[in-house]
Amino acid sequence: MARISGLEKHQAPWHLRWFYGVMRKMFGKDLTPVKLQMRLPGIVWGSIGMDAKGNIALGYSTSSTSIFPSISYTGRLAGDPLGTLETENVIVSGSGSQTGVSRWGDYTSITIDPVDDCTFWYTNEYYPANAPAGIWHTRIGSFKFPQCVPPTPPVLVSVVSEKTHGSAGTFDINLPLTGRRGVECRIGGPNSNYTMVFTFNTPLNSCGTASTGVIVSGPNPNQCTVNLSRVTNATYVTVTLDSVVSSTGGVGNNFTGTMGVLLGDVDATGLVDGNDVSAVQSHTRQSANNMNFRYDVNTSGLIDGNDVSITQGQTRTSLPSPP
Repeated sequence: MARISGLEKHQAPWHLRWFYGVMRKMFGKDLTPVKLQMRLPGIVWGSIGMDAKGNIALGYSTSSTSIFPSISYTGRLAGDPLGTLETENVIVSGSGSQTGVSRWGDYTSITIDPVDDCTFWYTNEYYPANAPAGIWHTRIGSFKFPQCVPPTPPVLVSVVSEKTHGSAGTFDINLPLTGRRGVECRIGGPNSNYTMVFTFNTPLNSCGTASTGVIVSGPNPNQCTVNLSRVTNATYVTVTLDSVVSSTGGVGNNFTGTMGVLLGDVDATGLVDGNDVSAVQSHTRQSANNMNFRYDVNTSGLIDGNDVSITQGQTRTSLPSPP
């Protein structure tokens, strides 16, 4: 038999129908009480519960002519085939039997932990030695399916401004989450396009929404890319992501990335001046790489006179405030 505890009288019919429906899903539509007992021999007074992922756990007393009443549990994953259960586990093995009375297990109960919606808590009775009714012992055990992971909101790890420099490769400018703001010094092209990539600590089910630009998932499972167009030079751009969903189902909001856009500001001071021009000149005739790509302001893949000219043309431009 199975027990569903904590019900008011008006609730019992609905919950019993739910319970029977769950059992039929586990063992097939042809389930009857007799067939259930054949599937689970030696089991009495069980309790059933379900976690956030649809996995089902059964706690119960086991007993036979060779086994003292003990407390055990089993279950099945949401995707397991019908008619199957996981390996049985023992919470405590009894060392005695109840004498004199046939009543047993009135207060067996299994409960899902509201903190993580994954941990099952189960209690039942047993006897450490032969004794009359009323001198039973109680044991409480907890367990969970490894496949049930509590919903954990994603955490933003980094934000970068990403551009491809011809055949030299793709290079990122870090946009710090705190402290001094990052400065994007490279050209945006005819439509002033820029790309911000948000990286999180976990794979994502959804990138949610962006306050500006067009958001897409990727390039990696834990990243979101925001494509910006017609970005004004000499300004700060802030993008905020909301409703970002982690692979465990946790939802996070207000993930913000900010970058200063100032063409030619290769030293990231917030002002384009002679120092920037000199820096670009000192790197001419070099192919862009991880160490010098900021000086390739036109993103051609080669630092040359064109980059010097662009930087010279931007002298005396500045951001509204220091980075």
